[in-house]
Amino acid sequence: MLTRLSLRKSLPLLLGIFGLMFTVLLTTWHLPTRIEETLTDWRDHTAQHLALLQSSLSDHRRLGRNAELETELADLASLEGVRWAMVIGPDLQIIATTRLGLTAERLELIDWPAVAQSRHRLLRQLFDDFSKGGNALQVDFDSFRASGGEALENHCRFEALHTHLRDAQGHTQHWNDWPSEYRDPISPAVEAFAREHADEVSYHAFGQWLMARGLERAQVAARSAGMRIGLISDLAVGADGGGSQAWSRQAELLASLSVGAPPDIMNRDGQNWGISAFSPWGLRQNGFRAYIEMLRANLAHAGGMRIDHVLGLKRLWVVPAGADPKRGVYLNFPFDDMLRLLCLEAWRHQAVILGEDLGTIPHGLRDVLAARGILGMRVLLFEQHDGHFQTPAQYPAQAL
Repeated sequence: MLTRLSLRKSLPLLLGIFGLMFTVLLTTWHLPTRIEETLTDWRDHTAQHLALLQSSLSDHRRLGRNAELETELADLASLEGVRWAMVIGPDLQIIATTRLGLTAERLELIDWPAVAQSRHRLLRQLFDDFSKGGNALQVDFDSFRASGGEALENHCRFEALHTHLRDAQGHTQHWNDWPSEYRDPISPAVEAFAREHADEVSYHAFGQWLMARGLERAQVAARSAGMRIGLISDLAVGADGGGSQAWSRQAELLASLSVGAPPDIMNRDGQNWGISAFSPWGLRQNGFRAYIEMLRANLAHAGGMRIDHVLGLKRLWVVPAGADPKRGVYLNFPFDDMLRLLCLEAWRHQAVILGEDLGTIPHGLRDVLAARGILGMRVLLFEQHDGHFQTPAQYPAQAL
């Protein structure tokens, strides 16, 4: 499950993942053909698109087991009428379509809501076909849901609730604005909703499953092709306070505070990033549950993980809701415990850890991280003294 990503920042990423994740299912799942005839113009357009896609993926993100690209699924803008289509196999057989309005090529800017709607329609059709039963991958899907446990179930329930509980204008809402009985993930009302909307909850689990399988296959392909690390995941510094993690792990996050940065030479007004942070007290009281869930989710299908603002393991600049960033304070975290857990999960997953250690750095932090084998980062623009850039020999061995 994808966690600790701001929804506003992650929408393009999620839309991209939607384009990738269908490939896994279609390798072993033969869907009925939606359109019988094959159009010559579409065949030519599709062939060119796939050739470009295969070329771009061949170096580092080529899909398929044993380093072979078994199938590629691409979403295509058509010439007329049908706006997006999925294709599979060497015969480029069109198996699903949906209309968008204007073709993507004719738009000056990307229409994210329209693209999202299109992708969800395709995903929903796949899920409806899959749910008819008799699919060989059903056991794998059931196993995925069982292993995801409470964290996955809560996320899927949240997504279903978020879609269902709209305001008077039909817009989705922050979970704090939901009716009170739905603000608690373990309330009887939420349990009843999950039973009554079991199909919708399963639909969101289906999407998470496809994403996980797609990432798994990409990592297997990368390692099989000779890459020692393969994919490197990126762990954001905080989570959207209106997202599923903030709702399902309320005791472990500080949704009323926003993470940012104090005033410095680069930004004299300070920064407010609009994302929430873990609660140091909540983490301890709950055995660091949310933190461990987050680490395992991000390391599940990656050979490495970059931690944005790794300084947050020790302290974060937090700002009350609506306050000026200059009015913030440093909030200290149980650094030793969090660092030990990070190293333990990295060892279990045999993954390299990269820590983005820029900004106002606590004294000695880089040395402690380096001693644990956590790599640091340096930005060329900042690595200069008296107008001269540092030589390669002056860079720390642990820095990227």
